[in-house]
Amino acid sequence: MRDFGPVALDFDTQSAIAEADRCLGCLKRPCVEACPLHSDIPSALSALAEGDVEQAGAIFRATNALPDICGYVCPHERLCEGACVLGRHGYPLAIGALERYATRHSPAPRLAPRRRSGKHILIAGAGPAGLAAASDLLAAGHQVTLIDAAPQPGGWLSSAIPTFKLPREVLNVHVDRLLRAGLRLKTGTCLGADLSLEEARQQADAVLICTGARVEAESLPGAGLAGVWQGARLLSAVLRADQDTVPQLGTRVIVLGGGGTAIDCARTAARLQAQSGQPVDVTLVYRRRAHEMPAPPRDRQAAEAEGVRFRFQAAPLALRPDPNGALQSIEFAETSPGAADESGRARPVPVPGSTFLLEADSAIVAFGWRPDPAVRRLDPALELDAAGYIRADADTGATSLPGVYAAGDAVRGPALVSQAVCDGMRAAAAISAYLRARS
Repeated sequence: MRDFGPVALDFDTQSAIAEADRCLGCLKRPCVEACPLHSDIPSALSALAEGDVEQAGAIFRATNALPDICGYVCPHERLCEGACVLGRHGYPLAIGALERYATRHSPAPRLAPRRRSGKHILIAGAGPAGLAAASDLLAAGHQVTLIDAAPQPGGWLSSAIPTFKLPREVLNVHVDRLLRAGLRLKTGTCLGADLSLEEARQQADAVLICTGARVEAESLPGAGLAGVWQGARLLSAVLRADQDTVPQLGTRVIVLGGGGTAIDCARTAARLQAQSGQPVDVTLVYRRRAHEMPAPPRDRQAAEAEGVRFRFQAAPLALRPDPNGALQSIEFAETSPGAADESGRARPVPVPGSTFLLEADSAIVAFGWRPDPAVRRLDPALELDAAGYIRADADTGATSLPGVYAAGDAVRGPALVSQAVCDGMRAAAAISAYLRARS
């Protein structure tokens, strides 16, 4: 736990075959229905059980442009594994680990279209949706330019998901494959700032917006104090850091939030403390009850095993300074469950007279995400919803502008990597159909 090496264990060949052989081949295929991409899991596991790893990998890739990445980062216990009937009376199939094994031990097909279309598509955003769309559009014979404001492609995959959850070489394999197929990659290029949407539409036959929802949500009084980190900024700083610039968090760290980013921050903070020789003193405080946390249960269990403590039903009110202007403590109020909100969970209601303080050297604020307000300035004719997300057809990704499509978190808000991949692939198919109709 002192390093940032991957914690997910891979099967060897014998154990992968044995685990795949446990699949019952259910007629109703609940695992397929639970998968956002509707991957043909039973057929893939049947091939794997027979020792045909290449066929198993091909089946997973047929519906998923990034299957090995999804094998690492998807919350399988809430999706395919959660639907597995074997889990009713024992252990569900380890579908995520089997997907990783099959795709990492079988060759990905070369993106070599039968003929070139002569059409050019510009994709803004190199996260999961953009990468998935680029893969399918290149395979269809189109010229693809992929731009991203960050210095490296991957979006959330490269800038915030810790390496102990997703080894970077897994992402690099996909990017290299796209580059070999002719992808034009331009990092450090932001749609709306470096390239207007009007210019993009003039340069390309179609535009796909996959810019995500990367602006961190509301903060707290005192958020500017020394010792206070925004969650994504901490994760990015750790990913970029060398041994001389690793963030110093001190001995008492409090993480605020209950989603996947909050858990990642807590596990990262525990590693930083362990690397510096300190005892792990990291507490994640969440305003709702434990079972209402949006973070995957498996990640929470891993965090607990790594020494992270959890405190529930406490809402942060303010970050308090010491005389020198650095963080000293955090003020909270205890909460009780109220009426259900739009998520279906009980709304946390502050208990009168229940405020208390927790001392902290560092606070990591991870309250979630909202769309970049710059999206509102791309084009007045680009329709957005009340929250600022792009309105797009659920099946095609088509927006209110002809030839402009959108996919992933820029449309649906923060969601799973597999959902972004699905959106990107659907948009790619719709764009190819649109271009064929115009030929």
